[in-house]
Amino acid sequence: MTLAAADVARQPAKAPALRVALDLSPAIVSAGGVRAYALATWRHLRERQDVELAAFGAGRGAAPEAAMRRLPVPLRVLHFSWRTLGVPRAEAITGDVDVVHSIDLQPPPTRRPLVMTIHDVMAITHPDLFPPHARRYQQDQLRAARQAAAVVTSCTATAAQVVEVGELDPRRVLVTPFGPGLESAAGADQPPGPEAGSAAPYILAVGVIEPRKAYDLLAIAMSRVRDAPTVLVAGPDGWRGASIRERVTELDSGGRIRFLGGVADETLARLYRGAALVCQPSLAEGFGFPVLEAMTFGVPVVASDTPSAREIGSGALRLVTPGDADALAGGLAEVLTDLDRRRRMVEAGLAAARAWTWARCTDRLVDVYRLAAGLSSA
Repeated sequence: MTLAAADVARQPAKAPALRVALDLSPAIVSAGGVRAYALATWRHLRERQDVELAAFGAGRGAAPEAAMRRLPVPLRVLHFSWRTLGVPRAEAITGDVDVVHSIDLQPPPTRRPLVMTIHDVMAITHPDLFPPHARRYQQDQLRAARQAAAVVTSCTATAAQVVEVGELDPRRVLVTPFGPGLESAAGADQPPGPEAGSAAPYILAVGVIEPRKAYDLLAIAMSRVRDAPTVLVAGPDGWRGASIRERVTELDSGGRIRFLGGVADETLARLYRGAALVCQPSLAEGFGFPVLEAMTFGVPVVASDTPSAREIGSGALRLVTPGDADALAGGLAEVLTDLDRRRRMVEAGLAAARAWTWARCTDRLVDVYRLAAGLSSA
């Protein structure tokens, strides 16, 4: 049984500030939920008085608007050096710290207590949905996690999977419940705008274009929904993204599905606010930020019945069997046409979403830092 970070004893209010080295490389090289988590963690930690944050990162992507030390080497070169030579240690990059926090990548070598965020183990549990190297990478990550002072993850469902697949000590796998990936609702009170194509209602799907998101299944389901509205898909191409879009075009005989690519936060907020519903047809999810974001915006959700969706939604979602196009079509049709059901879903979603905030996540994360610093020796 995993422990929630709430079980960690609170420290006195005047405890010395923790010096934390944070590897922000995912904010440079990643997309989707991992990048959103990295930036949210950095933003909220830097606002605290009880944490001194030293962020660093490497990679060839666009630099986030974050105060960080940008290492002038490709991430693969840095990881190779870490893996084979054990240098440079994190504290050699940032200066002396109390704790090192690695986010969903190969952790840096360090003599300080290590905290690792692991978002999921889907490359191991669903290897057919990921590129071949992803499974090996995740196995390496879990091996490193066995030496970490603590591992944090998004929800109890994912924590249980991390413990089982990684063969980790459940006492060191702690839940720090995430907040919505889209932190700012700037522009959310504005109309959806030209991205929607018209003022007519539309279904919104959010996420990287990759096999596990099952957009081809969504295309099949939409062909079975009478008087179906347009479906807007907001997200950049991932692994096999181009071939997935081609497949969706073949299946989408009614021309209902439009791919918008990656969009700015302000645009995404408007898209959420203007949507008739949000659909997450994924075959697997470690967390599922779009579900929480839709609930926060007061939009009903039809989603695949995954453990994390059940935990986040608390009965507010219309859940369907993953991979079942008929079940997905039935769920979409039901929510589109049943106004009373939609109203109840919106009310329940808004209530459930209040428990998932970055303030709560960061409070518990700092508790974990203190736990790690207290149980591990430098």
